[in-house]
Amino acid sequence: MKINGYIIEPNANLVGANLQETDLGEANLQGADLSGANLINSRLFGANLSHANLSDATLHYANLATANLSHANLSKADLGLAILHNSNLSYANLENANLFGVIIEFANLLGANFNNANMGSVNLSNVKNLSETQLSSDQLKWLSRTEDSGDAPFHNYITKGEYNPDLQDQYDDYKEQLHDFNENYYDQGNF
Repeated sequence: MKINGYIIEPNANLVGANLQETDLGEANLQGADLSGANLINSRLFGANLSHANLSDATLHYANLATANLSHANLSKADLGLAILHNSNLSYANLENANLFGVIIEFANLLGANFNNANMGSVNLSNVKNLSETQLSSDQLKWLSRTEDSGDAPFHNYITKGEYNPDLQDQYDDYKEQLHDFNENYYDQGNF
């Protein structure tokens, strides 16, 4: 498959690729190098990104629900306000990643490395397999204060990747409100 001039396949070299707002739902990018790629607001629902290199990639607002990110390198990736609902993050490296406002509920976190990751306002409801997961004591403090993100009206949009223009507008409004909250939160020095 070819998108925006890039070949989308396992082990693809997509270093620094501009895939902003691209539909890569259920794409097989196993072992691909997406380091430094722009994946802002991209749809990666159900994509296979196992063993992929996403270090330094920008994934703001990306929908990675049900994606396979096992053994993926997401170190220093910016996933602000991304959706990782029911995704597989087993043994993923998220060291120094920005996860502010990310929805990770129902995800498999077995052995995931979150060392030095920004986890403010992360929704970790009902996560699976926290054994071997690497979290610092400061991160655990953040998580104990995390409240429900209030995304219930968008459940089908988030979890099934269904496109609905009306729901998209509502979801965009929600993301904008959360973005404004996060900016105010940072401005007040609460990170």
